[in-house]
This record gives sequence, C-alpha cells and structure tokens, in this order.
Amino acid sequence: KKFNIAIIDEASQILEPHIIGLLCKVERFIMIGDEKQLPAVVLQNRNNCTVELPLLNEISLFNLADSLFERLLRCAKIYNWDCIDLINHQARMHKDIQELANHLFYANQMKLWKEDSNQTEEHNLFSKEAENLLERNLAKSRLIFINTQPEDILKINNQEAELTIEIINLIRAKLGTGFKEKSIGVICMFRAQVANIFKMLPDDLKESILIDTVERFQGSERDFIIISSAVNNSHYIQFVQSVVNIDGIKVDRKLNVAITRAIKQLIFLGNEEVLSKSDIYRNMIDFIKVKDGFVEASELRNKDLS
Repeated sequence: KKFNIAIIDEASQILEPHIIGLLCKVERFIMIGDEKQLPAVVLQNRNNCTVELPLLNEISLFNLADSLFERLLRCAKIYNWDCIDLINHQARMHKDIQELANHLFYANQMKLWKEDSNQTEEHNLFSKEAENLLERNLAKSRLIFINTQPEDILKINNQEAELTIEIINLIRAKLGTGFKEKSIGVICMFRAQVANIFKMLPDDLKESILIDTVERFQGSERDFIIISSAVNNSHYIQFVQSVVNIDGIKVDRKLNVAITRAIKQLIFLGNEEVLSKSDIYRNMIDFIKVKDGFVEASELRNKDLS
C-alpha cells in the first residue's frame, strides 16, 4: 500500500526505529506530540543509549532513547526549518490548573480554548463553611497540596492512602448521581502505593476508579486527580522524576503528565520538606501556597472524618 500522507499522534512516545520504515513509504508526514510529556518506553538504561559519534550528533541524534519527533524538533530549531507549529489552546483543564502547568513547564504559552466555558467557572462543589474540615479545606482552591508525614515503609505511605480514600468518599458523596467512572483518578509514584490504596478502596468503587502510575494515565483525564507521592525519603525523588532541559526550562515529564490529567481539581499528597529537595517540586508547592491551597494533614482530623 502507498499513502500520500501519514499523521502520527503522540509522536514523542514512538522510537525512531519503530516509525522510520513507515515514513519512507509516504510523500509527507505530520507528527503531533509534546516533548514535555512522557517519552517512549525504553528498558535499557538511558546512559547506555548515548550516541557519541560526531556525524550522528550533527543531526541531533544524541541518545537512542529519544524519539524521532524530538530529534527533528531539535534540528528544526537549530537550522531554522520552517516546519513547526504550536497547538497552544487546551480544552481540558480549568484555568487554575493550567496556570500551574504554565508556571512550571510551559512559560505561559498554554491558553484556554474558550474564556467563557467551564474552564473558568467558580469552584463550588465543596463548602468553605462545611463542618467537615476536609471539605472545608478542599473548598479553598482547585490546587491543593496536603502536607503529610514521611513514614518508615519503603514506597508506601499509609496516611496518604487513608486520606485518599476519605477524599474519594467525600467527592462521591458530593457528586451524588453525578458521580461517574471518569470522575476521579488516583496517580501514585510507586506501584506499592497503588496496591496499598486499591486494597483500602470500597469494593463498589474498584471498577470505576483508576488507581495507577502516571504512565497509565498518559492521554487520559479525570475531573478530580489525586496524586499520592509516598516519597518518604529525598533519596527516592530521583525515581519518581523524569527531568529534561528543554529550551532552558527544567521539565519533569512525569509530574507534567500527572498534573495535566486534572479537569476540575488537583489534589497532591506528599511531604513538603522531603519533596522540596527538588527545585521543581518546591516551585510547585510554593505556587500552590500562593493559591491558598496548602493544607496540613494534621489539621484535617475531626469527628466528621472516620
């Protein structure tokens, strides 16, 4: 078969050898992707994929773990090829969540699809006057960081798991008949925490709420995203990050994907002191503080939480 044009979506996740044989069969191709989100999955250590041949470096081939999309993008910027365009209007996130992604990774390039849409509506699911302290705090902002305490168990944090279940139950109760399969998603940095939260989840929710690592969420979305970091020691930050330098900006591609899955509200659980060892996480926490979304987990306990 011969085609005139090929359109490749999520192009940043496809390795060069996987696509190059197909592209030589078409007259032209269009690649669509975001190099600031998750790259292609490569089992080999990235350091073992380094390319040091000057001739290959001249065509921006520096690492075999990079996608053709990334390499061609680098070439286009270096050699001023007139072949790049930017899709910068997004129709998923509320403007408050977009502001966080813009602040951290997109240099304010991301714009709302429509200014007068549900992307700009008031946050009114929760009441600031509620007796339940958890609800009262979730009503503060669409960006919430709950400061939990580190625990001794490797890659598991039971306080975060228990709070996640409480938040899920509260959201379901507030949504009532409006609760649906894609209302809530839970992203964990470690598979051990995925299993820990899943076993606590009520049986009637196990089929309707996705709890998984960030890789499973690429390309999807949920109204409410709860992120449980379970990073109990700063040594483990390196295992939950995928940091690259793009156009002078340090981008954590895992964190970027995680926060941009949320449509209406983002709730992040983690220890401020531990996570702040990372410049990117400290920047995120400081931004959420400005938005009045910083909450101490110890202040959420009252008779209404059980």
